[in-house]
Amino acid sequence: MLLYSGHEEDNAPHTQGVALMLSDVARNALDLLKEEETTMENNWKGINEALTSTCQEVLGPKKHHHKEWISIETLDRIKERKNKKTVVNNSRTRAEKVQAQAEYIEANKQVKKSTRAD
Repeated sequence: MLLYSGHEEDNAPHTQGVALMLSDVARNALDLLKEEETTMENNWKGINEALTSTCQEVLGPKKHHHKEWISIETLDRIKERKNKKTVVNNSRTRAEKVQAQAEYIEANKQVKKSTRAD
């Protein structure tokens, strides 16, 4: 029986388990085909069900590993930028506002640079 597991090594243990279980299921399916008259659709449903259940038993469900798309460092920089923006908005004199605006612009540049790096 020809199987494709997607793994480079030929004798992977989970591949052997699938092959053994499928050969047993295939023998049972062939015996049923010889004994009873069935339609092609029923044959396909049986084969499809056997393949699906066997693979789920041996391999288990597929696990997806997703990389975090934004780092914790970037999130911290975003919070810092937000705080600097509130300082700009709450500043009372023009001198304070100019200084706070300069700090905010620098923080904004760092946030943008960090998000591009992520």
